[in-house]
Amino acid sequence: LGHQDTYLVADLSRTCWSSQHLTWSLLVALPGILVWGVLTPLIAIVVLHRNKEHLDKGTLKAKFGFLYQGYQRQYYFWELIILVRKLGVITIVVFLVVIERRKQALICLTFLFVTYVLQKSHQPYVREDLNLLESKSLLVGLVTIYCGLYFVSDELSETSQLVLFLTLISLNGYFFSHWIAIFVKRLIVAWRNHHFRCWDKCLYGSQTKTQGFNSLVSSDRKRISIGTRK
Repeated sequence: LGHQDTYLVADLSRTCWSSQHLTWSLLVALPGILVWGVLTPLIAIVVLHRNKEHLDKGTLKAKFGFLYQGYQRQYYFWELIILVRKLGVITIVVFLVVIERRKQALICLTFLFVTYVLQKSHQPYVREDLNLLESKSLLVGLVTIYCGLYFVSDELSETSQLVLFLTLISLNGYFFSHWIAIFVKRLIVAWRNHHFRCWDKCLYGSQTKTQGFNSLVSSDRKRISIGTRK
């Protein structure tokens, strides 16, 4: 705008780091980031670490099972890694908006590459298809940001931009279709397992009731025969 002041994207009439903006930042934004973005995940991880030998117990599983179910036992903390990745991307996008866009994209690209290497080297999920899906999602994100660097440079022809755009659409479409395929497959497996359990319950439940009725009839017959003898 012709000078060094910065303004809120949501409201350009508000100057960044003015007295009003600083007050709201310190009283609302900063405590929210510390409580929900730092303190709460750390408390959960500390609790899980102290009870890592008892993760299958009912009480702990009922309270914190959503944090580690689906991961291998030695990677019970991996949800924290994913949270750090999300917070890192948000921090780069929000707080580094003041620097050059290419530098911002390179920082984000480097950060995502580190998380991709961690995912490929550890494979934390129990199911192999989830490990593959997570790796592909990070890889698609890396390619998307890398291609975005060319759009930022403003040095590409319209044909090159169209090719890059179609490439990004194809990659994201491939990942989305792969995700849909895994989701539908797991949904069918869950549906079959549910119906098989219902069928087994009905079948063996009926057999149990029949056996119980037959044993009751035979015991009554024995009583009658004994009474007749007397």
